[in-house]
Amino acid sequence: MKISYGGYTLILPGDIEGEGIRELISQQYKTEGTVVMAPHHGSPTEETKDFIQWSDPILCVISGRRRPNEKLLLNILNSEKIPSVFTYRDHAIRVRLFDDGTQSYQRWNHNQWQELMIDINPVKNLEMNP
Repeated sequence: MKISYGGYTLILPGDIEGEGIRELISQQYKTEGTVVMAPHHGSPTEETKDFIQWSDPILCVISGRRRPNEKLLLNILNSEKIPSVFTYRDHAIRVRLFDDGTQSYQRWNHNQWQELMIDINPVKNLEMNP
């Protein structure tokens, strides 16, 4: 599923892998300002790096429990300078896109929403706002 609003795009690929990822990345559309949910709950496959390079996200959300091969996914994200959040660690993640083209990224922490500060230019970086 692709949702675009205010100059940003959310890509929610669900549990696709293999042929589904190859078909998705064969599509030509603007992925600038993209937030992605990692396919298949972040379990890396041979298509993971191609998917990340194609989507060029400003943030990657990984949903689910900690996985034994998590380091492989993190290596791919780090090599592309893509910040990531994990629901097992960061709990609920909220992405808000506004009419004026601004966006907000938050995580649920200690019974409240906490802003995630994302610097998308020139190098993608993720910092917690104190």
